[in-house]
Amino acid sequence: MSTINLLLIPFQRQGIIALPKTLVEYVLPYALPLPSDYQDPALVAAIIYKNEKIPVLDVAYLFNPKGVDKSEDEVSMHRIVIVSCITDKAHSSSYAIIARGAPRILEIDEEGMEEINDTLPPMMHNKISLGHDYYRQIAYIPNVEKIESEILI
Repeated sequence: MSTINLLLIPFQRQGIIALPKTLVEYVLPYALPLPSDYQDPALVAAIIYKNEKIPVLDVAYLFNPKGVDKSEDEVSMHRIVIVSCITDKAHSSSYAIIARGAPRILEIDEEGMEEINDTLPPMMHNKISLGHDYYRQIAYIPNVEKIESEILI
């Protein structure tokens, strides 16, 4: 039975997105990013990575255009997750996602994933339940191609 390695990235108090580990380049400590000059409000900042200015995506904006309640935002727990682009639509080869807590790797097989039929925000591909009976976690799978072609342009 085949397994997949996922990186579970917290984006708000109870929200997690799951990305294949192969798309993730690095997880960095949070440092104050450069100001944003991007059109989309979900692109909240920029960082310099491999001598290239790359956008910083706040996934919370994809669920709530008002973003995160800053009073509940504990910056000391944040991380920056660098993700490789999979399309040629984005202006850079990578982008960053703000993690509101330490991401973790989960190795899981097909039996440990279950699709949840639910209404999804426009930039999400799926909602899944991960784990086994003794421990289950809900995660969203982002539509990476759509994010790259509609937000990171």
